[in-house]
Amino acid sequence: HPVAWTVGCLGASGVMVQVCDRLPAWIRHSAGWDKDAMPVSFTSFCTALEEGGEMLLALFALLAILQAHLLYCNQGEKYRIDG
Repeated sequence: HPVAWTVGCLGASGVMVQVCDRLPAWIRHSAGWDKDAMPVSFTSFCTALEEGGEMLLALFALLAILQAHLLYCNQGEKYRIDG
């Protein structure tokens, strides 16, 4: 079902955003480094993934709403799934 797949991608993107947000701190604490010892390229990569994932969250939410509207409203009557 298209809406279910979109909502699944929404959830997976949310998890990715949380992991990319916390990953530098997890690595820094587990290695016992101070904040300056963390490679800038790694923190920048995680920040880019996090910010890109946050944009995807909005995209997937809007896509799920649009798909549900087309499937379950009168305009999408031929695509309606019964039971």
